[in-house]
Amino acid sequence: MGRQLIDTNPTGNKIGVVPEERATRGASRYDAVIATLVGLCALCVSGYTAYMQRQQVRAAVWPILEFDSSNAPDIHFTLANKGVGPAIIRHVIVMVDGQPVRNWKEALEKILGPGEHLLSESDMSGHVFAAGESMDVFHSTRSRK
Repeated sequence: MGRQLIDTNPTGNKIGVVPEERATRGASRYDAVIATLVGLCALCVSGYTAYMQRQQVRAAVWPILEFDSSNAPDIHFTLANKGVGPAIIRHVIVMVDGQPVRNWKEALEKILGPGEHLLSESDMSGHVFAAGESMDVFHSTRSRK
């Protein structure tokens, strides 16, 4: 018997060059573009949702000022904050018949006519009304003659 050599590298165990599949590479690029577009759409939707929630929170804390007047048995004006947020009164202009007046005394003279009138007033300018707070801003009792 002759000598036989043992092949330690049979052709069945060799790793050969695998041809590249171009269809798979194209599909993975397509998937990446679609995933990027979906991610951008999700980012836009979440940004818009955050914007809308911020607007709703702002609207929920608005003050709602209510002005009430009465003339029986005396003249009085009340200002109340019916909203849930604070109201800052910066400037007040009192008008009678569409014309601004300097003070409550002048307003009362235009409403009731000349004479001496008993009145009490509160300054509203610079006042901060808490939610639910109200204030009598003007109160007039019987006139002196």
